[in-house]
Amino acid sequence: MATHLAISPARFEAECRALYHEVEAITNGLSKAQFNWQPDGGRRWSIAQCLDHLTKGNLVYVAPLEQAIARATPRQGREPGVPNGFARWFIGQLEPPVRTRMKAPSKIIPGTDLDPVEARQAFDASVDRVKELLDRAWTIELSRTRFWNPFIHLPVFNVASAFLISLAHMRRHIAQAGAVRSHPDFPV
Repeated sequence: MATHLAISPARFEAECRALYHEVEAITNGLSKAQFNWQPDGGRRWSIAQCLDHLTKGNLVYVAPLEQAIARATPRQGREPGVPNGFARWFIGQLEPPVRTRMKAPSKIIPGTDLDPVEARQAFDASVDRVKELLDRAWTIELSRTRFWNPFIHLPVFNVASAFLISLAHMRRHIAQAGAVRSHPDFPV
């Protein structure tokens, strides 16, 4: 069992806290124009779009996770929630540094001209919602309960995978937002 890939509420909380600090460092003091600036003549996402994409992705995951948790078997042992094989590969594809670019599903295409405060509050709220679900999911068999991923439409992931995918997805796009902030053409 790959315990470095095991999920728990404490691990999720700690990783989210670290991600919140990164987001704060990236977004601190930005004007609306800077927050929405897109590198490479608008061909790449802005910091705002990275956060909006993550917010939408987190919220799309909520309903299928709630359904999986509602029908799951109560947790019997203390075994940590670990992802299945396909999920481990997929998580590796999401992790920064990005090796494979992926097209965003239409459900989570980010908006434009976003308010920095509102976008940050929406992002934080979406992460809090996923954390609440993990607290509920901790009472079920995370590794044995299948999750219907809303983007793949197959039960190829278990519930533990959903939370690890969420973390990897956030790391990917927060790193992308950081690259925007440090882009040589970033407006000052």
